[in-house]
Amino acid sequence: MKIRIIHGFAPIPKRFMGITLYPFIFTWCKKDNVPESFLRHEMIHVRQIQKVGWFCFYASYFFYWLAGLLEHKNLFDAYFEIPYEIETRKKANQSFH
Repeated sequence: MKIRIIHGFAPIPKRFMGITLYPFIFTWCKKDNVPESFLRHEMIHVRQIQKVGWFCFYASYFFYWLAGLLEHKNLFDAYFEIPYEIETRKKANQSFH
């Protein structure tokens, strides 16, 4: 399935660059101003979704986030502890070397 990038998507908070809602990647950035690191991060999520299926990915992502929220009582700490995010950060950083 072709992945489409939707630029200038205003509902995304500026603290976040964007979000992948397969098969779309939404970002508030203009088309000529999207950082490569963001695209690399989101494309890793695309591969994760393709590997486990979109339903399993989003259901488990939400479950991990909710469990992290109950443990840490903080939205961002919960987000950073999601296994998909940990894997994505690790793989995205490996791409720089």
